[in-house]
Amino acid sequence: MSGQALQESCHRVRVWFGSTAIADQQWAEPEPAARYAAAMERRFAGLRVTNEPPPPAVSVAAVDRS
Repeated sequence: MSGQALQESCHRVRVWFGSTAIADQQWAEPEPAARYAAAMERRFAGLRVTNEPPPPAVSVAAVDRS
């Protein structure tokens, strides 16, 4: 999978210290992302951990080319 494809279809897990992300990892599969998020929640119990799903795919037909 290319880097661009990975960024478009990955799950993003971040650990936040206030408004600053102190850890940022991307996973192609949801299971490893969930395991990593759970591990970070245990490791950084007082910090917010987010596990963001990939954005919805945009169909080429849906793009306005005018």
